Amino acid sequence: MLQLLRVRGALPYIVVILLNAIVDLGDKIVLQNTIFKVYNGSEQIVLTALVNALILLPFVMFFTPAGFISDRFSKAR
Repeated sequence: MLQLLRVRGALPYIVVILLNAIVDLGDKIVLQNTIFKVYNGSEQIVLTALVNALILLPFVMFFTPAGFISDRFSKAR
């Protein structure tokens, strides 16, 4: 691990990844807690499911086509 930190730019990269994870999880937690505080009953369940689906939607929409495109078109030319 210490050898990795000697690579130029590795420490800022790790810090940015950590900050991104904190902000991403913070947004999700705040959104879920807002739904739990404002809504009750079946409306709360539906909105929680909708928010979770919307959080996952970009991964489903963009990672699968990106993988297909990266396999289809080679970088080595």
